[in-house]
Amino acid sequence: MATHLRNTPYPGAENYTRYTVARLGMLPLAGIEPLKPEYGPVINNFTSFRYPITISPCQKVKTDYPSVFIAVVSAPENFEKRNIIRQTWRTHLNLEYHEKLMNIIGFAFILGMSDKNVTQIKIEEESKTHKDILQIEIPDIYYRLAVKVAGLFNWLHRYCAQIDFLLKVDDDVYVNVRNLAHFVNEQKVQPSINQTLFGSYIGYGRDYIPDREGKHFISYEEWPWTRYPRFFNGPGVVISGNSILSLLAAMQTTPIMTSDDVYYIGICTEKTNITLHFSSKSTSVFSMECPDLSRPCNLRLFVSWLTSSGSLMNKSHVAIEDFYQNKTQCVVSTGSNGTNTTINQNEPVHFYFDPYFHPSV
Repeated sequence: MATHLRNTPYPGAENYTRYTVARLGMLPLAGIEPLKPEYGPVINNFTSFRYPITISPCQKVKTDYPSVFIAVVSAPENFEKRNIIRQTWRTHLNLEYHEKLMNIIGFAFILGMSDKNVTQIKIEEESKTHKDILQIEIPDIYYRLAVKVAGLFNWLHRYCAQIDFLLKVDDDVYVNVRNLAHFVNEQKVQPSINQTLFGSYIGYGRDYIPDREGKHFISYEEWPWTRYPRFFNGPGVVISGNSILSLLAAMQTTPIMTSDDVYYIGICTEKTNITLHFSSKSTSVFSMECPDLSRPCNLRLFVSWLTSSGSLMNKSHVAIEDFYQNKTQCVVSTGSNGTNTTINQNEPVHFYFDPYFHPSV
């Protein structure tokens, strides 16, 4: 069948499910209630996860500000990366300015299980010190990342169901907390923001073509089609809170694949009423490249960006602090006569999105 389907167009989530269920000989799981029966039979037990280490359930807080849960996906052995985040952008979550714009209802590093007892002991000690570890009882290996995301969604559904937004980032991503605060406020006031994912396009040149070699290799047997469905750059995504249940329900009924981004953003959203909003113009929820930190105006363009090292994470933090403490300024040209205007560092940024964006074919 894979040979027959090779180099044909992607046929949609329903046919992907039929093909993969047949290929793997999967059967519906008995005794597990589907979260949304209309999505089909349950083939993944994603509502029975155990959490050896956890954080406190979210408390219901009545506030006019958007409630935000921040999940940082991390590997068990990435102790240094987690500590750098605690020392850099996480410190901005408690600034009075940001607390007046959004309510951080929860923060956690999302880990699977380590196969080394020494590492697990260190994680337990880390949790006692910082109280910000959410560990899922699954092996923490690359091709299980989709299961890790399901474990996060299941915990949120059970213990933190009333959030307005989830920010999901990797542990090598710097978050501009001020832009996050302005972003969730801008989106919260729009009545149409229901069942929505916000992210950035993966970049021209790739055009959703499956990698047939390298780190992101996928075989023709697992994915015989020429393209993936539309999905985001996964290291930084904002998800409306009311999308969590629908995503988890879709993941219950859809065979997993190695790429978590293609899986839950590209395939599973097809079963739901979730809309994908792709960043457009110069602003973006996430950037795969760190902006030029010597130009303060660039810092206003992104909610988050990838850093290639702890040093670059620290440099990003220094640049952000200098800008928002008015030690550096964003100066733009405003006229043909050479006049310049200094942008107020607290002026909200408008983020542009295109819900109907498609790559060129």
